[in-house]
Amino acid sequence: MTREERIVITDNALAQMEKGRENRFIGNHNTPLSSFHNAWTTLESIQLELQRLNARTGTEAVLIATRSDIAHYLKPDVFQTSDRINEFFVMSVKQPVGDLAVRMEAYMLSGVQGLVHNHQQHLQAKKTEVVNLIKSKLQECAGRHNVPRMVYVNFHEHITHPYQIVVKNWPLPKFCSPSSHNSMAEVELLLNAWTSNTTHFHKFSDAEYNKWENSGFEEAMAVTTMTSRPTQSTPPSQAPDNAADPPTPTESPDLSPEGHPSTPPNNSDPSPEGPSEPASGDEQSAHSAPVQPQSITPFTTNFINNTVTGSNGQMVFVAQKKQKERSDKGKPWGKKKKARTDENTNTR
Repeated sequence: MTREERIVITDNALAQMEKGRENRFIGNHNTPLSSFHNAWTTLESIQLELQRLNARTGTEAVLIATRSDIAHYLKPDVFQTSDRINEFFVMSVKQPVGDLAVRMEAYMLSGVQGLVHNHQQHLQAKKTEVVNLIKSKLQECAGRHNVPRMVYVNFHEHITHPYQIVVKNWPLPKFCSPSSHNSMAEVELLLNAWTSNTTHFHKFSDAEYNKWENSGFEEAMAVTTMTSRPTQSTPPSQAPDNAADPPTPTESPDLSPEGHPSTPPNNSDPSPEGPSEPASGDEQSAHSAPVQPQSITPFTTNFINNTVTGSNGQMVFVAQKKQKERSDKGKPWGKKKKARTDENTNTR
């Protein structure tokens, strides 16, 4: 037979032999007993190699082996090249190596897969999911317009005005970023509301947007009028002296059967008690002090809160951030600069 004929005949047999060899090294055992024997013999060979390595080079090593299936027979196995390793574990983690092996086996048999997330990590992952979902929903509603990011403070200025978009059926009483919530229940409520499209973005039509903008202009004018209008109050010094003294029954005039007083009261008669004492200095200053006009400042405007509505159709409070005032507010402009330029021209 030629070499090519021998290769063709033995090709299938060699492939099966290589597959069996690979299965013997890394394949899963069907019975727990065979798994136990394989693990025990392999661990013995590894421990022997570690002992030889320690004898040759003085290298310290520790080996901990546990089962990952409750049906297997292997007990927690601990190997250490010297007692110094156990002393190190007791000094650093306050536990011997054997106790760590038992705890490691309990963890492997508990069924926990992957990294165990604590509450804060799980909450942060939920917040990130909600933020990404809201961002994708906003871009989908905006259409061909590119929205760089979702803005919650001054939502009407950054989202409603440029893109004509509002929020419908916000499930929480306050409209803010999901990262501001520290409750897992609130974050999950937001996630479920946006996933089920109960909470969604709505794009205004041109007529709806013009109606909303006109209502905002009218309300802003009303707010300006209310803020600039002072309340009318009468100073106590201008009030009549006898305004605070209620009439006594003896001072009430006699009424005629027609309801008119029969005899007009005489206000010029002196009081039987004599002249009143002069008021003290504190009272005079209190009467003479002018009353400051009070202005009515509204809490917020309705047309801004109309951009976000709750699940029951009510308005949701939208946070607003006022623009920072200039440092030179109220100061005249250009006078000093003009004087300096005049001086320069005169010197030249």
